[in-house]
Amino acid sequence: MVALMASLLAAQAVSAVADHDGVREKFPKAPVALECPETPPTYCVDPSPGNEAVVRVKVAKRALPIDRVCFTLRFEGDLLDAGESVTIKLSSDPLAGAFGFGNVGTSPTAERTVCLVAGVHDEFLAMLMVKKPTVFVYMSIGSATLSDLEVSLLPHRVT
Repeated sequence: MVALMASLLAAQAVSAVADHDGVREKFPKAPVALECPETPPTYCVDPSPGNEAVVRVKVAKRALPIDRVCFTLRFEGDLLDAGESVTIKLSSDPLAGAFGFGNVGTSPTAERTVCLVAGVHDEFLAMLMVKKPTVFVYMSIGSATLSDLEVSLLPHRVT
């Protein structure tokens, strides 16, 4: 797996990890408090001030095409509680699709990884192939403090 270079756009932004041929670099920033002001059954459908972490990702051309990309989110302080959900968008286009996950357990979680694979999530993987795609992370239900975001990919290998 190769982690992607990420630069952070928001004044308050999460840290990101880059891995270049085995060398890991940290881009530390302050944790980001995310909060969806809606109460269930209503939920937040787009990022908004106070409910967004914005990350610019740089995908090395040597990593294309992509077989799989994974997003590992880490929370601290205000963890992802039972019933809360996180959404990830790969475009600022309001009509672009989004994906995410919810905590369906009974206790808070401090870390969660979601992966997209070629052949199933091709629409999202194509969004990563544009020049410096932007990743938006926000709460669709509830609140949590995002302390770290790691984006890693598995490039397609021809055998």
